[in-house]
Amino acid sequence: MSSCNIDQATSPKDKIALPSCSLSLSEAKVLLNKFKGIYVVGMDPLAKLCAQRLEETFGITVTKVTPGSNSYKDEYCASFFKDVAHSLIISANNVFLFPKDCVSSNTIINYHQALLPWHRGLNATMWAIWAGDSKAGLSWHKVDADIDTGGLLVQKEVAITDSSNSSSLMMALNEMAIDSLSEAILMLLCGKELVVERTVNDELHGYHGLKDFPNGGYLDPNWDKDTCQRFLRAMHICKFKQVAPPKVKIEGVDHEFMRWKFKDNSLTITCNSGQELLISF
Repeated sequence: MSSCNIDQATSPKDKIALPSCSLSLSEAKVLLNKFKGIYVVGMDPLAKLCAQRLEETFGITVTKVTPGSNSYKDEYCASFFKDVAHSLIISANNVFLFPKDCVSSNTIINYHQALLPWHRGLNATMWAIWAGDSKAGLSWHKVDADIDTGGLLVQKEVAITDSSNSSSLMMALNEMAIDSLSEAILMLLCGKELVVERTVNDELHGYHGLKDFPNGGYLDPNWDKDTCQRFLRAMHICKFKQVAPPKVKIEGVDHEFMRWKFKDNSLTITCNSGQELLISF
């Protein structure tokens, strides 16, 4: 069996400078009330919980906006935010891309499931596992005209273990995002940003688009056991319909699958077509 030839970042070399912010909650409330409106946009339950946390922490009124679709060109959001200005917008579990006019006329921060600048774009937990990272994390950052490139407000880390998968990381990071949102708001109001010395040295840690998948989304039956396990741990979010199911070629024919099982030195794949594939290591 062969292993997939990737450059694993098991011990990332990065440094983070943590600025201090002495703003009190009451002072923060005064500053927040200077915004014309405060919005949280994204899919529930995360977006709803973020809105509730802001209201509870700062005693402010927050308008929750639910996109009409899971599209970066969502028409409902485009229409809703067309005339919004001088407001604070918090993007959480949201793929809608704010138009440049909206970005320039508002203050927008976004929750991203990665330690930026690593894994910009979509499905970051999937890529963190496939890249062989020793840790994953979240970033609250300002939104600018590009994707996931704005100033960093807060980053939190979580270890990636052999039992971690993209779904478990996603859920853990969502919990951490709610707990760290108030810190991000305080950093924003203080005008503070993190200074992170973390570089992107390969495609695995760069930008990932909608059509990007580990190995193109295909499991290679010639991989060794460790690579197969890492691929399937990375693709686990398919079970939550976050991405398309992985595929495997059987006698030259593509088969999607959602079920697999490791036992000792073998892997059994049950394809959506009903066909089974047994891989021995």
